[in-house]
Formats: sequence, C-alpha cells, structure tokens
Amino acid sequence: MSPALRLTVRPATRPLEARLLLVVAAAAFLGWVGMASTLAGRLSIGEPLPIICWMLALAGAHLAFVVSGRSLDQVLLPVTKDNVVQARKDFEALTGG
Repeated sequence: MSPALRLTVRPATRPLEARLLLVVAAAAFLGWVGMASTLAGRLSIGEPLPIICWMLALAGAHLAFVVSGRSLDQVLLPVTKDNVVQARKDFEALTGG
C-alpha cells in the first residue's frame, strides 16, 4: 500500500465540543420532556426512543471526529468571504453562468 493511500488514526480529544454536546443533549431532553408533558397533561417523558436515537447519532458523529483526529467538521462550518467567493466561482463554472 502506498503512503498516499494509508489511512491513519490520530485520536484527538475535543473537550469543548463534548461539553457543548452535553448542553445540547440536556436542552433537547428538557424540550422533549416539556413537549411530552404538554401532550400528556402531566409530567411525562413520553416515548423516549426518538430523542435517544438522536442523541446517540450526535455522540456517534462526535466519536468519529475524535477517532479521526482531523478537523473534518471545520471544512463545512466556517463561512468566510473567501469561501463564499470560491463557492460562487465553482457554482458558475459548473452551471456555465
């Protein structure tokens, strides 16, 4: 296998993201309980499977980023003037306009 094709695993901790995910999970859970309680007319957790699956999906994405050790999520999230200009040029090249 050539060095260019070799995949490497370089785990990198992401404590800030983990704390932010905990805040998001707590807020989502409280919102879920609030919605279920409103529908039931009393304090209730309702059917927890959808919110648990959603939290597990977030945790899985976070774990994938930790294991890869790369800043793959940073490719999608930052929006700068240079990125917007380049995206527009790419779009125009693809559409011919």
